[in-house]
Amino acid sequence: MTEQTRKSTEVRRHEIVAAGMHILAEDGSRQFTAERLGAAIGISGGTIFRHFASMDEILDAIVGRIEEIIFADFPPDAADPISSLRIFFEKRVDVIRKNPEVSRLLLTQGLIPNFNSQKREERLNELKRRSQLFVIGCLKEAKQKGRLASGVEPREGALLVLGAIYAAGHMQVRSGRAAGGVDLTARTWALLERALIGNAGAGR
Repeated sequence: MTEQTRKSTEVRRHEIVAAGMHILAEDGSRQFTAERLGAAIGISGGTIFRHFASMDEILDAIVGRIEEIIFADFPPDAADPISSLRIFFEKRVDVIRKNPEVSRLLLTQGLIPNFNSQKREERLNELKRRSQLFVIGCLKEAKQKGRLASGVEPREGALLVLGAIYAAGHMQVRSGRAAGGVDLTARTWALLERALIGNAGAGR
């Protein structure tokens, strides 16, 4: 690809954001430069700024893209909280499997440099809180309805669910087998459901 190849700003912006996510997740924030971004998509570093006003603006767009990816079709539409939680679990594991850089950028401190924007860091933290609060909310509702096993508290259960999402998502990436990955997701959820519900869901 040469710089003379004409692409719309919309396409270039998408390419730059995708390249930025990959560079940050794989190589770290020190490698997040205009030159690296340009080389990744076949243009010069200076040409990057025809499509973004600054590196900060690119970082803001990366955070926006992360939000789009992880909260697509959110919240799940289901009749009960456990079904909502299962759908959330399955979709989020699938998102991590297809976009492993997303969870790295969310969970690894410092991969997305702050530069001049504290608001960006706050926005990232809010994305994490949003997922946490959804899982806790589902488990609180399940507890109110007598659906949780004795001794299981919503916040403790949320740790199990969120940790399993990360582990199952990245295990699928390493396995490289889509069919096996789907089976792994289902089996992992079945284990979680037994731990969370126990005999409380019997007969429902």
